[in-house]
Amino acid sequence: MSYSLYRTPGPGSPIATVPTATTMTYTDTGLADGRYCYTVQVNYRRDLAGAVYGTTGRSEERCRTVSAAGNTLPTAAITSPGIGGICATGGSTVTVVWTMGDAETPDGGLRVWLNYSVGANVFPIPGMQDQNGLSSPWTFQWATPAIDGTATILLLVMDEADGRATDSVPGVRIDSTAPTATLTQPTATTNVATDATVVITFSEAMTRAATELAISFSPSVASLTFTWSVGDSVVTVGHPAFAVSTPYTLTVSTGARDACSPGKALASAFQASFTTASGTKVPRAPSNLRVTSAVAAGISLAWDAPTQYTDGSPLSAAQIRGYDVYRATSANGTQTKIGTINATSFTDPNVQAGTEYFYWVKVVDTQSRESAFSNSVSGRTPATQAFPVDPVWIVVAVIAIILLIVGVLLVRGRKPATPPPPEAPPPTP
Repeated sequence: MSYSLYRTPGPGSPIATVPTATTMTYTDTGLADGRYCYTVQVNYRRDLAGAVYGTTGRSEERCRTVSAAGNTLPTAAITSPGIGGICATGGSTVTVVWTMGDAETPDGGLRVWLNYSVGANVFPIPGMQDQNGLSSPWTFQWATPAIDGTATILLLVMDEADGRATDSVPGVRIDSTAPTATLTQPTATTNVATDATVVITFSEAMTRAATELAISFSPSVASLTFTWSVGDSVVTVGHPAFAVSTPYTLTVSTGARDACSPGKALASAFQASFTTASGTKVPRAPSNLRVTSAVAAGISLAWDAPTQYTDGSPLSAAQIRGYDVYRATSANGTQTKIGTINATSFTDPNVQAGTEYFYWVKVVDTQSRESAFSNSVSGRTPATQAFPVDPVWIVVAVIAIILLIVGVLLVRGRKPATPPPPEAPPPTP
């Protein structure tokens, strides 16, 4: 058996016959610059006379451009997808587009391989292994594997002289796992505030439009709004106030899809239930309102801040905007607001002597929701005195009196003694 080698352009007969050997090679020399294509035919013997016959066909054609300047390497560039620009659902189709060219080899003569790598492992992309006859640019639909990971698309282009060009696109995320959902707010299942914040957390980024259409409540709640955060993996569902003392079921249907293309849907619908509290959500009233001082200059009050809303949910200090203080002149009198403060104490300076005043306090939260009145307390200012008594003057007066007494005693101690009575005159003779 032997092999006949044909060249075009060239003679119609073989340019060489190569016998069977371990290595079957042939070097065609003396060629001028130009493009040459080669095919091979197998020869074999069919009879005892030793006649040689050739096969009815030849091998596929391989061409090479001969240039005294040497071979120019080809070019190759992936134009789509962009670097790190897509997330594809496993088993879906990704469009890969590239350009290629070579100075000596026509586009159709370039050989092309398309592979992908995940980590250190490289895998072939079926349908694009050692392909030729392609034009530039070329588009290929890649059926992505059913994996979870980040892949790099690898392009290899080889010219007829085995010159190579490569390009790659890293960061192509492939997602084959269905997303999951959890209700992260409200955390309670009973006594939930009618205006409770509803927050749904997904295991990965979601497609907003499809996921919003998949969210509903039973009984139905109209006019829902959606605020996305954390890379579109968390959505806060705004709503009008829920009805009081009502069980609700939140549903996220399988219409919700992750943010890959075309998107993996929830494996099954997600549901969570809760029951609202019996009343509307307003702050509880301040407690332990008390009078700390009642003097002519004013009546001072203090109270304790509430720590819960009426529906049982917590009320932090940051949620309290301030306190409104009310006053009346009798226990059942008209309550008039006399001050708004952001502390838990207050002094009423507008008081009259000998008058009793009654007080109440309300708390207002940062959403302008006002509590009921606190407990009532009263305080009475002292009656008006005939003259002002200043403790300093009392001390001064006492000291003056003491000094006066001491002075009198000293004066008395210096007074001369009473003289003896005069002697009687002698008798007249």
